[in-house]
This record gives sequence, C-alpha cells and structure tokens, in this order.
Amino acid sequence: MQHYLIGTGPQGTVVLDGPSDEIRIVDPQGRRSWRGRMPEEGSYVAGVDGWSRAILSSRIELWDEPDPLPRETVGSEGVREWDVPRTWRMRVLAGPSLNDHLMLRGHQDGSGQVDLVRSSGANEVIELPTAQMEWSDSPGGEAGVLYRFGGESQEAEYFVFRRLDGEWRAVVQGLLPGPVITMDVSDQGDVTATALGHGLVVVMADGTRRHWPVEDHKLPTMAWLHGATVTLTRNMLSDGEDRTRVWRYDETGALAWEELLAGEWTVSLSPVTGAVMMSQENESVVFGLDGRRVHEPAIEGLRVFGQDGAWVTLRPDGTVDRQPAK
Repeated sequence: MQHYLIGTGPQGTVVLDGPSDEIRIVDPQGRRSWRGRMPEEGSYVAGVDGWSRAILSSRIELWDEPDPLPRETVGSEGVREWDVPRTWRMRVLAGPSLNDHLMLRGHQDGSGQVDLVRSSGANEVIELPTAQMEWSDSPGGEAGVLYRFGGESQEAEYFVFRRLDGEWRAVVQGLLPGPVITMDVSDQGDVTATALGHGLVVVMADGTRRHWPVEDHKLPTMAWLHGATVTLTRNMLSDGEDRTRVWRYDETGALAWEELLAGEWTVSLSPVTGAVMMSQENESVVFGLDGRRVHEPAIEGLRVFGQDGAWVTLRPDGTVDRQPAK
C-alpha cells in the first residue's frame, strides 16, 4: 500500500500519502476535512481533538540546526505557526491545542525540559538532564511516557503523564534498569518496558513491579497492558521469512496464549476490550482476551483499532472506513 495510517481517534483519522507526502485528515463519515504537505523532512503529526485536527511538529536529528516552530492545521488547507518561545529543540508530544499540550524542549547545552501548558494558565516545567528522550502514548491517548532510550546508562529515567480533569499532569517519575529499548504505557498509567539484559518489566500505577526474564534477541517490539494482562508483539525474520509473533501473559504471570503468523503484520490493541487485531494488506484477524479468533473479516486494505476501540480500515485508494467498537 502507498497510504499509511498516522493516527485515528473518535473525531477523525490522519492518512499519509507516501508518494506525494500529502497529509489528509478524514472525518468519521469518511469525508476529507484537511489536506496539506509535510512541511519539511523530519516532520511528524500529533493528533488533536480526537484526530479532528493535527499538530505538525518536526524532529531534526542534527543538533547543529534548530527546530522550526510547531504548526497546527486550520480550515481545509491552512496551517498556523504557534506563537511560543523558541528553543533549539521543540517537539510537541501531545495536544490538544496551543493552550493545552505537552512539549519537549532542548537547549544547545544538551539539557531539556518538558512544558506542561494548561488552558487554566497553571503551567508547569519539568527540567531534564537531556533532551534525548523518546515518547510513547497509550492506545486510548489518555496517557504517555517519556523515557531515556538506549545509550550506555544502567538506569533509565522515565516520566508518566496522564489526562486528568481535562489537562496533562505528570503522575510518575521513576528509574528502570537500562539500557531501555522500548517503553509503553496504558491509559491508566501502567508502564511496560524492555531492557537489554533485564527482559520485560511492568510497573503498575500503584508502584507494583512484575518481571519476566526474556533473552535480548527475543525482546518484543511493543508491549501493552490491559488490566493485569500483558500483550506483546515482535516482528522478526525466521528462515529468511518475515513472521509476526503475538503473545499474552495473564494476571498470574503465566503465558496465556501465543500466535505466530507468517508475514509482517500490523498489530493494535483495543483500549476498550483488550482484544488484539493483526492486519496486513487485505487480511485481518481479531483475538479475544483468551486468544480465541473472534473475527476474521474479509477486508480490502489495512485495519486497526482506533483510540476509542472502533474498527478503522484504510483502503488501497486511501479512503477510510470507520465502524463502531464491537
């Protein structure tokens, strides 16, 4: 496929057209509400207002040139720069707006900070020793985790943010054994992390920790928590062929089920039911909490779970179909 799903929520879906680098925002009825090109190399899209609008932010890897100001979509094709103070690095982590967002800033000395901008005006700044950190948001978009990725550090600092009372709040600051390879977070603020030499670590929002020894070459590429169950996925090359493995640990820590499918599949988790969807071009399989195949619908294109649990299908022609959560 030459079209890619950037993100999808209850109010819209953002699609990237690969050949043209054009971004399109599609409303829940499948109608285009905005379109435009990515402003420069390194740009990415953060959804706002349930993906009905978009923030266009940039992530320039070279430290010798500053980031441009973030922008947001306006009308059907317009873009507006944010009126915010400039710093060397300016990476919008989450919306929904100029007056309500999280931004990772970096300074020329390598230090960083997170701005928690609130519509109430009660803004907050968290100072960081470095701006070289990664962000991962939750399946439902209600939380996110900022963490120190890789490197030689034997400890990785992380911060968990949640939407509480209509604004972003920092709820946890912690340390995990490193080097950390991936870190994911649930809507409730529970963290799952994989680290070289340490396997899989889960830190619940109440501070409870669980650990599974996993060899480095078998570490998952993503790990999601739903309730007390952990779902993991890994794309790998086996005997010269792409394969995708999905497996789940139950609340006791035991392996509940696993699936290994030929090919490179896109895997998504329903934040509503905890079901797992595996999809590749023109194929889709949904697994329930117990690992049973509950749906194998015929599709044309690629299908994922949206932030509200809806079934969102991107067709080969770039159009989007959205069906309520099942």
